[in-house]
Parts: sequence; structure tokens; C-alpha cells
Amino acid sequence: MAIQRIDRQAVVAGNALRPDGLNHNKINVCSKLITVRFFPVTLIFWGLFKKTVVADRIGTYVDAIYNNYNFHSGTSLALATVLFAIQ
Repeated sequence: MAIQRIDRQAVVAGNALRPDGLNHNKINVCSKLITVRFFPVTLIFWGLFKKTVVADRIGTYVDAIYNNYNFHSGTSLALATVLFAIQ
């Protein structure tokens, strides 16, 4: 039975230990493309939209499921739980 010696440098060396191999230009370009600036009024209206349209519509479904949970399957209860987290 032969015991093989494993070189520790080869096992653990990689981009996590040597970040000089990363291309930082690609990372900076992607972050510039995603950047969007919002004015405070825009954020207020976006939050109001999410509350009135999204959360209230989801809330009617979640309330209907949770009020009569004995009559629903596990799938609809799981979906209602996920939607409750979104709400």
C-alpha cells in the first residue's frame, strides 16, 4: 500500500487565495450597468404601488387559505406560506 503525498499548495490554491488572477474590469462594468438612481418621491410611489397592488392582492388569497386551512391541500398551504412571506 503506497501513501501518496498531496501538495497542499495545489489543493487549496485558487482564485480565493490569489485574487490577482481576477479580471476586475468586468466586475466594474457590470456594476455600472445595474446602477439606477431613484429620487425619493419615486421610491415612495414604488412602495405605495407594491402595497396597494401586490400585497393587497396576495393578502386576499392568503386570508382565504388560512381561514379555511382544513379544506386545503399541502400544496396550497405551502404556496400561501410563501406568498405570506412576500406580502
